[in-house]
Amino acid sequence: MSPASAGAVTLGSSHLDPAQTDFSVPCGSASCTFLQKRLPGAQLRAPFSGDIRKWRVVVSPGPHEYQLVVMHKRRNGKFKNVGESSIESLNGPGVFPVPGAGLSIRKGDYIGINGESVQSIERRKTLGLGFNPAVQFPDSAKPTFTSTSEFQFNATLRR
Repeated sequence: MSPASAGAVTLGSSHLDPAQTDFSVPCGSASCTFLQKRLPGAQLRAPFSGDIRKWRVVVSPGPHEYQLVVMHKRRNGKFKNVGESSIESLNGPGVFPVPGAGLSIRKGDYIGINGESVQSIERRKTLGLGFNPAVQFPDSAKPTFTSTSEFQFNATLRR
């Protein structure tokens, strides 16, 4: 039985490893939204509607603030922030699990992360989107930059 048929799936990178992280994709402002658009072998869009119960992020040394967001792609090329977690203050380095996100997500939506940067692994055939400034709830925006990186965050979606 696949994880999706069992009622749980990981959205985003399944390779969260600070030792493999090549670099940080900086924002250039206080906070940007980062969204993984293409990552071979990974589930990036919710395959069913459900709830995000926990999320994880690779954090570089020092204090950082992150916020998980749910993004809905609109027909005009914009992405709409349709939900967000509380802001989490994390002191790196390491992989930090954040419990209790309690975010609802609909089939086809993406997850993103708001922060001043995101840890990344350079990978071929990947596409990350960036929004500067961060897309705040309930706003919509078009991406302002792209990256050929595997962003180092994910979330567990449950039915």
